[in-house]
Amino acid sequence: MMSQYSVEVKRDTTVLSMNKDKTLVAVNSYDGVFQVKGKSVIFAAGCREKPMGYKNILGHRSAGITTAVSVLKYVNRKGVMPGREYLILGSGDTAILTARSLVLEGAKVKGIIESSSKIHAVREESKEYLKDFNIPVLLNHRVVDVYGEERVEGAKVVQVDNHRNFMEGTEQYITCDTLVLSINLYPENLLGAKIGMEINEETGELVVSEGMETSLEGFFACGTVINGYDVIENVLNQGKVAGTSAAAYVRNNN
Repeated sequence: MMSQYSVEVKRDTTVLSMNKDKTLVAVNSYDGVFQVKGKSVIFAAGCREKPMGYKNILGHRSAGITTAVSVLKYVNRKGVMPGREYLILGSGDTAILTARSLVLEGAKVKGIIESSSKIHAVREESKEYLKDFNIPVLLNHRVVDVYGEERVEGAKVVQVDNHRNFMEGTEQYITCDTLVLSINLYPENLLGAKIGMEINEETGELVVSEGMETSLEGFFACGTVINGYDVIENVLNQGKVAGTSAAAYVRNNN
């Protein structure tokens, strides 16, 4: 599609830095380190998952602890199953989609563990997957310990009250060889922050106008780099607005 519009695509390329003059420094295996300068910049770096440390889970850091996005990559793109029996921490759309993909591939999902009293998935079809694929969910529960030295062998789960306090006598041991973390997503906006893009201190979200322009003139943003998570329809619409606004900016400043 990009070739129709004479757009050069640099694959497997990492942007190392951005400058306020709209110069980007990037690197890949075939060009090495190089610079590219534009008249406007659309910042769409996406988001990433929070690591295990955010949940303060005890136990060994054994093989078999991974993230939901990593599991989806292994299963859907590489055709590799990272385990046989899975316990999933978190109940957002990504967690449920991961559980569905695993069940379809013949794996056993022992349960989805959610510390609050409700499912956090935004999309209604995600909630339907839980019923359609008989995926067990433990609400008001937390994983408090992981067992297994070389490989995960199981996890201790405990029920919590409305204040997230552990309830005595509710501990249970669930066998699994893979613990999948789907804790939360946060925007990959560090490059923008380094050059002064305004970020909401309370939410961590990138501040943009209705035209998806950031606080820096000529820099636009769209997608999950803004708020860490959004449904695909909103992301696509943001991309259209950002592209239109960036093109208008270039025309008006020639």
